[in-house]
Amino acid sequence: MQKIYSLLSFVTRTQLVLLFLVSSTSLSIGQNAGTLWGTTFSGGQYDLGTLFKTNADGSSLVAVYSFGNNSGVDGIKPFAELIQASNGKIYGTTSEGGVAGHGVLFQYDPGTNTYTKKVDFYSSEVSDVRGAMIEVGGKLYGVSRVGGSFGGGSLFEYDFNANILTKKLNFNGVDVNSPIGKLAHYNGKLYGISAGAPAKPKTSVVQERSENHLGYGSASVNEENKNQRLELRLTKLQKEVISKASRVSGFKNVSDYILHLAISDSKIVIRDQQIFELSERDRISFLETLENPGRPGKNLKKAMKNYLSFNKESE
Repeated sequence: MQKIYSLLSFVTRTQLVLLFLVSSTSLSIGQNAGTLWGTTFSGGQYDLGTLFKTNADGSSLVAVYSFGNNSGVDGIKPFAELIQASNGKIYGTTSEGGVAGHGVLFQYDPGTNTYTKKVDFYSSEVSDVRGAMIEVGGKLYGVSRVGGSFGGGSLFEYDFNANILTKKLNFNGVDVNSPIGKLAHYNGKLYGISAGAPAKPKTSVVQERSENHLGYGSASVNEENKNQRLELRLTKLQKEVISKASRVSGFKNVSDYILHLAISDSKIVIRDQQIFELSERDRISFLETLENPGRPGKNLKKAMKNYLSFNKESE
């Protein structure tokens, strides 16, 4: 444990760069051997993240771009790993920022040292991408942990040659809820995992009743006897802003837009609170497991063998 504490102490002074490099071997995507590319969630000129490169031995560390430029419209707080596509360009995503505040998909050209925002994410399509994209057949694929038509996340495809983002699948929270991580391509199919436990959604539809008054009414294909109501009053200017954002995001009406944002953001707040809740007993148990790991059993050895075999076939 002393080695872990020493590493964390050193990493803190270097803005978590070393930890990122150690824990993410997929950063070895540079055009030249021995060059690593990565991102930080914070730090940089605006303290909203950086895109950096370094030699494999940690020397020549350079932040080539600071997120937060243009008031965050070009993306802020990158979280997922990067990928170098077959065209030689580096692609990544941010968890926030962009026109709608739900993140962006960006490109960095190592040859010209140019950062370019390629696509804005909207809550009805893609929002808060936390896993790396993969390339299959000249296109990039990834998942978002929230957003989509039902707020449970989505699977998307990005054609970097045509610069077209396409939502391929909505996760409804019943079968899959909040997908995270990097997809795996095997035998012509894509595989992934979800963080949230599937649950029966309990939602209602927002109904517009007057210029300055919105009420949450009762209409949903997944819930019966919906008799709860939530009232909301707003100014004319506030409604105009919301209406414009609704149109830009591709929603058919203001009601669906407000409901979608409310449900998506509420899930994030609840999920994040649950994730970071850790009792003292759990903390001690976790640290003791790290210090004194048990010997791998028969099933664990078999699982590791299958995992290594799967990765070898996927390459």
